[in-house]
Amino acid sequence: MLACPSCARPVAVVRGDCLYCGAPLPEKTVARAAETRSRALDQAVAVGSAIEPEKTAAPARSALILDLRQVEPAVLARALAVPLYEARQHGRAGNWKLLRLGPPDAVSGEAERLRGEGLATLVVPEADILAGRDVLAATGGAPDGPRLQLVTAEGELCVQAADLLLVLSGPITRVFQNTGGPLKYAPLAVPEDGHRIHLHRRDDPRPVELDPWNFDFGAASPARSSSLLTLTSWVGTLARNVPHDDAFRHAAPALAPEVPPAAGVHALPESLRAAREAHRDGERRQVLDNLGQFRFYSAWRGAVARHTSPD
Repeated sequence: MLACPSCARPVAVVRGDCLYCGAPLPEKTVARAAETRSRALDQAVAVGSAIEPEKTAAPARSALILDLRQVEPAVLARALAVPLYEARQHGRAGNWKLLRLGPPDAVSGEAERLRGEGLATLVVPEADILAGRDVLAATGGAPDGPRLQLVTAEGELCVQAADLLLVLSGPITRVFQNTGGPLKYAPLAVPEDGHRIHLHRRDDPRPVELDPWNFDFGAASPARSSSLLTLTSWVGTLARNVPHDDAFRHAAPALAPEVPPAAGVHALPESLRAAREAHRDGERRQVLDNLGQFRFYSAWRGAVARHTSPD
């Protein structure tokens, strides 16, 4: 073991003086310490390569999705080996259920078994779901006859009923989480919950996202109605004959750090408000929301709509 000739403590780092007593180290000791360090690094790299030779892309997976539109609860309970009450809850929570993600062979085998039990199944490549997790945020717009003229970061976008596969909407839960400092009082104000509407189009896996909090209505600004009711009315008129899924409201919120608002008319005020609320009287509070959960739900539902569309 290399040691300092002055204090006899080990030479822990490669430097010209002792880390502990500050005495100058002989040149030979410094050189040997450098050689020892180099050999240790080489050995660590070799061991790491043996354990994980090369980082590769994650193996492909598939999603197993159940079609619950015409299934009896008793059949579902028997196939999934769950109580009848739980099977009924599955049916009430929506027409489709994402059962699992896994290796394609295993998922295909499970789908075959469930079909034998009387269930309708759909197998979707995970890549098709991930393609829909990115959204195209619309930050303004107005109706134009039977169309919606929207403003996005990529320019103006005209959406017609014939463009749509699915309309999906759901509430966004927002709460404070204290991340440090004493909690001096129970906060009187809490973050206001939000809402999102997704328009799934035929020619792009990314849904168009409408956020009532961050939408510039321009001359069409609602006078006697809320922004959510106005957007809901516009979308309802546009997509009168398009399937609409609002089953996300039944999902238990899975909270994560708040997703920043898209650039828009209310993005900066909202960011300033959030920063002000997050630091109050020495407390550090972070806003949590379930927007990521909503976007994942929308992504796999959009993939289902794309795979089951007759076009």
